[in-house]
Amino acid sequence: MKKTGAWLATYALEQIGARFTFGIPGVHTTELYDELNNSQKITPVLVTHEGGGAFMADAVSRLSDSIGVLTVVPAARLRVTPVRMVSPCPSTTVRGWV
Repeated sequence: MKKTGAWLATYALEQIGARFTFGIPGVHTTELYDELNNSQKITPVLVTHEGGGAFMADAVSRLSDSIGVLTVVPAARLRVTPVRMVSPCPSTTVRGWV
């Protein structure tokens, strides 16, 4: 099996105990969502608006022992804490915790 960046991101999320990811699949996140669908530990939740997904991820992180994960396209500039944002492209404005 060939290991990709999407596999590594999914593996890392499994290791930190993430149970849900929230986001909108698109052309930039296809490989990531393919790996998330193969995961036995993580359930991807598809949302219709990234702002709503940010609130959902925030609620998960505040109300459970799991971290809230928001998957976004590279141009998103959401400022919600303590949500972990996963973006498939490197960005100089969005790093780590936001």
